[in-house]
Amino acid sequence: MPVLSSCEIQDNLKTSLVGRKVIVLERVSSTQDIARELVEKNAPGGTVVLAEVQSQGRGRHGRRWYSTAGLDLLASVILYPRFSNLTVVSLTLGVAIAIAIRNFTGIRAFVKWPNDVIVHDKKVAGVLAERAGTSLIAGIGINVNQVEFHESVAGSASSLLVETGKEVDRASFTCEVLRQIDRYYLMLRGEGFSPVREELKHLSSVLGGQVAVFFNGKTVRGQAIDVDESGALVVRVDNGLHVRVPTGEVKGGTRG
Repeated sequence: MPVLSSCEIQDNLKTSLVGRKVIVLERVSSTQDIARELVEKNAPGGTVVLAEVQSQGRGRHGRRWYSTAGLDLLASVILYPRFSNLTVVSLTLGVAIAIAIRNFTGIRAFVKWPNDVIVHDKKVAGVLAERAGTSLIAGIGINVNQVEFHESVAGSASSLLVETGKEVDRASFTCEVLRQIDRYYLMLRGEGFSPVREELKHLSSVLGGQVAVFFNGKTVRGQAIDVDESGALVVRVDNGLHVRVPTGEVKGGTRG
């Protein structure tokens, strides 16, 4: 598999913020850890850290993110937003990734609240937004050319290669992902969450469907009817009341 090149990626990006500096590493514990070290050294906003493989990649709630050398897109983006809502950032990047997948492959990718991207009800990508001082580090993992998956996720994960039947050019795809992240992050920063939220409603895998949301040891069951301005999922429960869930794990929905 061809390795990623920072020069090739930067030369083809044509973005305003994301990718001002691109660092490509072969093997790291986690791109999030490297990005955090760079923040401590005053790395500029828009810096992107890419790796061929991670030994300790992680997702939400400390879950392990498994990667295979040369087959995935593993990245962290350093941002300095004027806001601190991690859910809104995760959803914004989820929209960007779903659009990039649709543009590049033609397959219908959807955003699964609050931080996943799915195709045919299987996870192909995830976002992990973490604070680091005054910065926000957005970690991204996308299964690009994998055909085998760790046993813990084998039944719930897929990749762009599996879904399209074609090997994906990772360098070109990485550029498309970073372009869309640049576009939607700048939209969020300049206009707020409202325009991103409208895109999200068209791309959501859960809105309109019956869901079960697990949050703080409780389960909220009902119809997912909205994502509000803070990124919370709004669920209409059996008695007709609207319950706002700020974050959690969701099962069910309408599309994917």
